Amino acid sequence: GHISMCWQPSTEQNVDELVERLLRVIEEQGAHRLVIDGLDGLQRATFHAERVHHLFSALANELRTRNVTTLYTYEVPKFIGPDLEAPISGVSALVENLIYLRFVEKEAQLYRLMALLKVRDVAYDTMPREFRIEPRGIVVEKTSNSARALVSQLSSRKARTQR
Repeated sequence: GHISMCWQPSTEQNVDELVERLLRVIEEQGAHRLVIDGLDGLQRATFHAERVHHLFSALANELRTRNVTTLYTYEVPKFIGPDLEAPISGVSALVENLIYLRFVEKEAQLYRLMALLKVRDVAYDTMPREFRIEPRGIVVEKTSNSARALVSQLSSRKARTQR
């Protein structure tokens, strides 16, 4: 009874109804923690692209007012590197913390990396760290050494193929 999941089909096309339904469920359940797994789904449900930033700002502010700590996910094709693409314009203003997760492939094995892109009002380390999901939970490497090795190997491999 501590966790409740509310699923919406990605074909739902009225973002205002989705947000209204979400706020109603939060109120009914007295929720203080929320995960919105897929801001991209809400973005697709918005008929007018110019509303997206305002909609997300209003939602984030409303959730803050209700003291609801929210974790948003957003899947992006490219976010770091030469083809940098921010998923939502002004996303940094919407959130207190921004964590970037990515996969790196090395010798037919996938590795997970994470990096802090933003932490409001606190100094933080921007170096990526390797992390693993194990039976006991998420384990984050204490140093960036393994992440550095993975990324530098990819960079040198990419440079060789571009020559």
